Amino acid sequence: MEISTPRPEEWEEFRRIRLEALRTNPAAFGSSYAAEAWQSDELWQARLATIHESAGRQIALVAKRGAETVGLIGADRDEQTWRIISLFVSPCARHAGIGRALVREVLKAIQGAGGTRSIELTVNAERKRVVALCEDLGFRVESELRGQVMGDGKPHDEVVMRYLRPTVD
Repeated sequence: MEISTPRPEEWEEFRRIRLEALRTNPAAFGSSYAAEAWQSDELWQARLATIHESAGRQIALVAKRGAETVGLIGADRDEQTWRIISLFVSPCARHAGIGRALVREVLKAIQGAGGTRSIELTVNAERKRVVALCEDLGFRVESELRGQVMGDGKPHDEVVMRYLRPTVD
């Protein structure tokens, strides 16, 4: 398995895995398949170009198994906090450590970007395995958000988790 930052010319594969994520796990994302599937090729290209030009304010990583992209994760920041977003592993590649590897790599990229005061992520509270994975990697539940409307159009409770380790293993 290889984890890397998708290059702007890899926008089609990035779009494929992102849309797979939204279609497969709509309750895990704030956006929906319907909202993103219609987007033009130019918009997808610009999305990756913006990440590359963001001067350390956005991160996107993909996991590849052979030639196939099987996972993704992202992060963005404001002046105080990095937020990890969009963790997804394709169902055909789950339970192989890819999610764990993606979280570790995005944490390394965040720490490499510097200026980190805090790192947090938000997880649908129903996704117990993801919550447990994040706890195992050094995150702790800080608060709960009730009734957040997700990509499936339904309200879900989410947990806000904060990273407590000063360095990445």
